[in-house]
Amino acid sequence: MRSLPVYVASVEAEGDRDETLRELVTTDDPDLAEKPIVENFTTEALGTGLRSLRYTQTEEDRTIVAGVRYAWRSQEAGCDVVVIAAAPDPRRILGAMDDIDAFVEQITLTVSSG
Repeated sequence: MRSLPVYVASVEAEGDRDETLRELVTTDDPDLAEKPIVENFTTEALGTGLRSLRYTQTEEDRTIVAGVRYAWRSQEAGCDVVVIAAAPDPRRILGAMDDIDAFVEQITLTVSSG
């Protein structure tokens, strides 16, 4: 099986935590093919955040693209952490969910004082 890219980013924390996390997992994206499945997702290092499983369609050929997104807020580090994986074959995302979950459970933040 081909590798599946997983993107990890941190952005400066701004606004209401819950509202921002919902935006980061794109619960209100107008291109969604159906309402996303959104659940709490907890890791030891990042605490409780959100995970969404979502489906969109491309405009060109109406291909269904599956994606999973995770988001947490770290008050200590002053940032939000977002993880994104997507593929035009929903089976790839669904088949990789356990591996992606295990990967994000290993993400830690280092807060520098400087």
